[in-house]
Amino acid sequence: MAITTIAGNINSDGSIYQNPTGGIEGINKVDTGEYIVQFKSNFKNPPVVIASQNYPKWDAQINTHGSSLDNVVVVFVNKTSAGFFTGSSNGNAQDRNFTFIAVGETA
Repeated sequence: MAITTIAGNINSDGSIYQNPTGGIEGINKVDTGEYIVQFKSNFKNPPVVIASQNYPKWDAQINTHGSSLDNVVVVFVNKTSAGFFTGSSNGNAQDRNFTFIAVGETA
């Protein structure tokens, strides 16, 4: 059984900030705060995916203006991609940086 990890940092505009494992095939920015990440590897089953929002910028040392309600949500996962929604503390969709890790058995 081969386990694959795909990790990435995605900019709010849908571009890739970092692709350290080389596993991101591409990003589709569908709408405000809505992203689909395509994987280079096909997983045997949908992988485990976790995500965290990064705000206001990648190199910030501390964010004293953030809220625990600012978030990223994994909205779907399948064998080839995962979808993410990002938003602000008032619950509205908003373009935000986010980071994710996907781990699973590859086909």
